[in-house]
Amino acid sequence: MRSARRALTTEPIATPDPELWARGGSRLEPLEFRRAPLLAAAVWFALGEVMARDARPAMILLISLVLLLVLTAIALRSGVRVAVVPLAGLWMVVGMWSAEVQPSPSR
Repeated sequence: MRSARRALTTEPIATPDPELWARGGSRLEPLEFRRAPLLAAAVWFALGEVMARDARPAMILLISLVLLLVLTAIALRSGVRVAVVPLAGLWMVVGMWSAEVQPSPSR
């Protein structure tokens, strides 16, 4: 039993990183799109639902959905940074579409 205690006490103790304890240092990283893409998609979707308060014909939403899909596919070939803008529009149109097809109570 004594040898087990000695083995535990002779091991070096790991010291914490001094930068974590420095004053004024922040351990939290700023929120960025690449770190929270689902949050950005949820915000764009909710923005689309808010924009759907005005009555939009379903055919216009369907046409815009197809055009944004094509635009997103083309932009993905250029680079991911370029594809963020049409992808945001795509999520907004999907949010508008879901608000449009949501059943409403009968009058």
